[in-house]
Amino acid sequence: NNSSGAGTFNAVRAITNNFSITSGSVANLGTFTHATGTLTLGGAGTASGSWGSTSSVPPATHQTNTYFAATTGIVNVTTGTCVTGTWLGITSTDWNIATNWCGGIPTATTDVIIPSGGNQPVIGAAAICRNITINSGASLTITGSNTLSVKGNWVNNGTFTANTSTVSFSGTAQALTGSATTFYSLTIANGSTTTGTVVPTITNFNIDAGGKYIHVAASSVVPGTNKNFDAASTYGYQGTTGTFPSVPGISFGNLVINTASGDNEADGRLTTVQGNLIIQSTGGGGSFRLAGSTSPVVNITGNLQIDAAGTLNFSGSTGNPVVNVLGNVINAGTLQPAITGSVVTNLNIEGNWTNTGTFTAGSGSTLTMNGVNPQTMIGSTFNNLIIDNPTTVTLNSVETITNNLSITTGSKLNLSTLTHNAG
Repeated sequence: NNSSGAGTFNAVRAITNNFSITSGSVANLGTFTHATGTLTLGGAGTASGSWGSTSSVPPATHQTNTYFAATTGIVNVTTGTCVTGTWLGITSTDWNIATNWCGGIPTATTDVIIPSGGNQPVIGAAAICRNITINSGASLTITGSNTLSVKGNWVNNGTFTANTSTVSFSGTAQALTGSATTFYSLTIANGSTTTGTVVPTITNFNIDAGGKYIHVAASSVVPGTNKNFDAASTYGYQGTTGTFPSVPGISFGNLVINTASGDNEADGRLTTVQGNLIIQSTGGGGSFRLAGSTSPVVNITGNLQIDAAGTLNFSGSTGNPVVNVLGNVINAGTLQPAITGSVVTNLNIEGNWTNTGTFTAGSGSTLTMNGVNPQTMIGSTFNNLIIDNPTTVTLNSVETITNNLSITTGSKLNLSTLTHNAG
C-alpha cells in the first residue's frame, strides 16, 4: 500500500498508494519498471509520469540522482500531488532542470511558486514565467547578468538576490507587489502596463517605447538610480499629496498625473517631458503645480493636456516658470498660470490652443504662439498674447486680451470674421 525510506528493489513493485523517499535516502530501482499511485521526495509531492536516475532505460521523464541510484530501473507515478509551477528543488538549485519543478521548467504560461525550505532556485541562464510568487522564507537568485522575463505578476514575500541581472516585465497587465524588492535592472517592455504598489529599489530602471509604469505607492520617489525612459514610454503617477517628482533631472516620456485628492507640487523638479504631459485627474479641489518658489523652464515635446477632472497651476507660490510646448495645449479642465493670479508666467506654444475648460490668465502671464506651421486658437481670455509665427495664427473664436496683443515682425494673425478685444 505505502512504501517509504530507502532500499533496493529486487523485483517489480506495485505500490497502490504512496511511495516516499525521505531526504538523504536513495532508492535502488534495479532493472525493473515499478508503479506507484503517488511519489513523495524529501517530503514534497511530485508530478505524474516516469521517474528514475539519469541512467534509467528508457530515459525517465523526470530524472534525479539525488533520490534514485544510478540504475536502469524506473517507477511510473499515476497521480501528481504537486501544483504545476511549484519549485521542488529535488535535484539541485538549478532553475533550468526539469526535475526541480512540478510540471517541468517554467514557460511563459507557468505560474511559479517558490516555497521555503530545501534547495532554493538559482537562475544561471535566460528564464521565463508568467506569475511568480516568492513565499516568506523562500529565495530566488539570478547570477551574473542573466534575464528573467515575467509575463504576469511579481509577488515577493521572501528574498530576491539580483546581482547584475535584468528582470523584464514583458506581459500586458502586470503588478509588482509584496515586500519592496531590490532589482539591479528592471525593464517595463513594450505592451506591458505594470502597476507598482510598493516602491522598488532599482539601479537601472528602463521603460521601453510602448511600456507603461503606474506608480500607486504612497511615495513621491521615482525608483531608479539610473532612469532610462523612452520618449514613447508612459509613467503614470497616482501617488499621494506631496512633492513629485522627488528629485530633479528626470526625463519622462509621457507623464500622466492621476491623483485621487490633494495638491501635488513638482516645485521645479519637473523640467523635461519627451512626450505628452496629461493632467488626467487631481481629485476634488486638488491641483498639480509645476513650481512653488522656483522658476524652472519646463519643456514638453508633445501635448499639454488637462482633462475635465484635472487642475494645473504653473506656479503654486512665487515662482515664475517658463513652459514650452512643442505640441498642442488642450484644456478641458482648469488651467491657471498662477494660484495667486499675479505671478509672471510664460507659456510658449508651437501647436494649437484649444480651451473648453477654465483658463485663468492672471495679471502677469504671457502666452506666445511661436510655431513655424499654421496654428489655431479656440476659446480664452488672455493677459498678454504674442503672435510670433511667420505663417499664420488663426483665431477661431472670440478672444479677449486684457492687456497687450503683440504681433512680431513677419508674423501673421488671421482674425477670421470675428470681433476680438485687446487692451
